[in-house]
Amino acid sequence: MLFDRFDELAPVAVQVLVQSVLQGVALTVLAGGMLRVFRRLSATARCTVWGFTLTLVIGLTGWNWFRPPASYSTWQLDSRWYVALACGWGAIAATRLGGLLRSYGATRRLVRGASAAGPKFAISSELAVPAVAGIVRPVILIPQGLAGRLSGQEMEHVLMHENAHIRRGDHWVNPALEVLCGAFFFHPAVWWIVRELRTERELACDDAVIQAIGEPVAYADCLAKLLEFSACAPSLAPVASGNTFRRVERLVENRPPFDRRTGYPALAALLAALLLGAMCGSRAPALIRFRLAPDRRAQQAAAVLARALEKERQADQRMRAANEQWQAVVLARQEAQQRLAAADRRLRTAREKLRLAELRNSPDPLKKS
Repeated sequence: MLFDRFDELAPVAVQVLVQSVLQGVALTVLAGGMLRVFRRLSATARCTVWGFTLTLVIGLTGWNWFRPPASYSTWQLDSRWYVALACGWGAIAATRLGGLLRSYGATRRLVRGASAAGPKFAISSELAVPAVAGIVRPVILIPQGLAGRLSGQEMEHVLMHENAHIRRGDHWVNPALEVLCGAFFFHPAVWWIVRELRTERELACDDAVIQAIGEPVAYADCLAKLLEFSACAPSLAPVASGNTFRRVERLVENRPPFDRRTGYPALAALLAALLLGAMCGSRAPALIRFRLAPDRRAQQAAAVLARALEKERQADQRMRAANEQWQAVVLARQEAQQRLAAADRRLRTAREKLRLAELRNSPDPLKKS
């Protein structure tokens, strides 16, 4: 019964995943195209757009489970293919999530091995770039030897950038993104959006530093020194540093983003367009529908019919046994009634004989005279 239930759900699952990939890629292309048009949108607003897009992509996957779309064509596969796909997805997802747990353990060991240099930052010899480690209690890790290459003001800029990550809550977002990449490893749209999110949040933190110091060229020189240091120092722990070249180029160009009066309406228009695109995508028919091969379906139908016939045969046997028992009870009752009637006749006969005997034995005055 469990295998039959799996056979029913497996084609639906494959169809949902394929349809979700197509919808997600189309929605991601729409978001990327609109962001190329609105290039002057701030990095924070672009992060909002990509985060909203990722939410819609995941939401479409859940929507397809409850509202399976119609399709133009049908692919018929044997159930063994569905079992192989499900097992393969589970094995790869479990491997990636296990790697995430190991990475979390390595990060904890990295934090414990670092030397505290302040209330919220420490010095580590196993990093090539500054990074924020930890979820509940985030700590800024500074590579050993970096202080000798940067001035005091540049080191302050580095700490401001990492503190911007903490204020944004990126240390909470990172594990969530890793879990999504592990569960949706097959989804190109998820990988694309996560990559853009990681890039844009670095730019957003750069904007926070520039807004505080007002010197984009000096901060770009600090990033260039960080890039030079990370190229010379061995990286023993994988830490995402973002596209540093793009960051430096952006700071040198110093293109002002939209002001609030223009940026907020543009952001609202982008989010509304994405929501409309997701609604249209949720109603679009599926290009392919998966179902079991006819022979497997025939075998399943035959098995269901055989089980139904067997249950009907067993029910008939129980009914016949019950009828036989009832007939036996009726016959026993009739025999008991016949025996009772015979006993009643014998009793009446005995009473009649007793009355006649009493009459013969009683004194008869007429007979005596």
